[in-house]
Amino acid sequence: MGKVATPEAMRFMADCLKAAGAAAKAAEQQAELLIQADRFGHPSHGLNRLENYVKDIKSGVCKPNNKPKVLKETESTAWVDANNVLGATASHFAMDIAIQKAEETGVGWVSVKVSAIMGKVATPEAMRFMADCLKAAGAAAKAAEQQAELLIQADRFGHPSHGLNRLENYVKDIKSGVCKPNNKPKVLKETESTAWVDANNVLGATASHFAMDIAIQKAEETGVGWVSVKGSNHNGMAGFWSQKAADKCMIGMAFTNTSPLLAPTRSKKSALGTNPISVVAHASRGETFYLDMATTAVALGKIEMQRRKGEPLPSGWAQGPDGMETKEAELAFKTACLMPLGGSELTSGYKGYGLSAVVELFSGILAGANYGHHVRSWSQGKVAAPANLGHCFVAINPQCFAPGFRDRLADCIQHWRKLEPTDPELPVLAPGDKERKAADAVDAAGVVSYVKQQIESSAALAKTLNVRPMEVCLD
Repeated sequence: MGKVATPEAMRFMADCLKAAGAAAKAAEQQAELLIQADRFGHPSHGLNRLENYVKDIKSGVCKPNNKPKVLKETESTAWVDANNVLGATASHFAMDIAIQKAEETGVGWVSVKVSAIMGKVATPEAMRFMADCLKAAGAAAKAAEQQAELLIQADRFGHPSHGLNRLENYVKDIKSGVCKPNNKPKVLKETESTAWVDANNVLGATASHFAMDIAIQKAEETGVGWVSVKGSNHNGMAGFWSQKAADKCMIGMAFTNTSPLLAPTRSKKSALGTNPISVVAHASRGETFYLDMATTAVALGKIEMQRRKGEPLPSGWAQGPDGMETKEAELAFKTACLMPLGGSELTSGYKGYGLSAVVELFSGILAGANYGHHVRSWSQGKVAAPANLGHCFVAINPQCFAPGFRDRLADCIQHWRKLEPTDPELPVLAPGDKERKAADAVDAAGVVSYVKQQIESSAALAKTLNVRPMEVCLD
């Protein structure tokens, strides 16, 4: 054991926190908290914790110089937002309020919430980091950049479960050799309006660009292009691919099967994937119809995000190993057994189960890929064989049908928004409004926000791959 004078230990801890970016008072309060833990024989909560606090401050996921604030209070209670400050700052603030209220009323009860601990990263920097990681794993530049673009668009659109959150899984697939990012997809069979493609085990973005380009070309020539793909890998946010067709004046549709995660109604075990459906079409008046939905109540990535944040699940999301609904994110993630869209049988979850089966028909079964229970498990990063996922891409040319399509679609979208809401604070939205709002906010700020654990995981991945870490904005 090495012995250090108590004031010297406290001085050192405060200096480290100040050097990381904390103001003097915040640093000294946190250092006092640490030294008291060491004094009281609880070294796990003393100097042992210092490096973690320093990392949080330097990475930008803790904001030590913010100010806590009272959100709501009565004579004897208060609800406080810590505003992402150091724990000592928040706790001094809250206990001071509790003491004052107890002196006045006999009781002081204060609850404190911590604002979501987020790190902000410039959008081009996040995309650079993702592409660098994929290149370091073995992907050629174009394949890496296409996959990174797919990921960053998910983060822009407010679907973090399909953005940076997925990067490490793609890296594992490449490094383990079960994904071959530099292979070339090929057409196995085609007609004027259809094609069957072998993705040849490339990254999902590579396969999907290849297939949707074919579907668009066929729709331009014949009115409809329908392309089924086998031998592919996870292809991210389905709406990205439908929008690719919409940007060429088509109605775009995209479907894919995934690892079995959905428990059919009345089943304890999963047998189908989240199997998303996406339809996107541009309308007149600057409007867009944008639908991208899983056929489960949620995607597994959303449960993973709740797990990363340490928050419980809402009702109707997942089952535990006993087949009963669970709200425990950790248990749900390990069990990987999602409830279908609609939830239980009582609330018509069998309809979500049926939709998932339709997507399986269009994707794995029609394409000759792995399907349903034959698709490998991917949720926990256990990879032993190529995924051989199936996708389906459809492009429809509205000009081959009744004139005025774009105007009628715009009329519908704007009518929906004008409907009287049940809650005046929550207006009726059109499909895609949430995504558009999220993307506009990201574009206006120029940054994407990531939770603390994602920032830390990315730093660890950068070290493993020997790439430049993602730079987190400190403002």
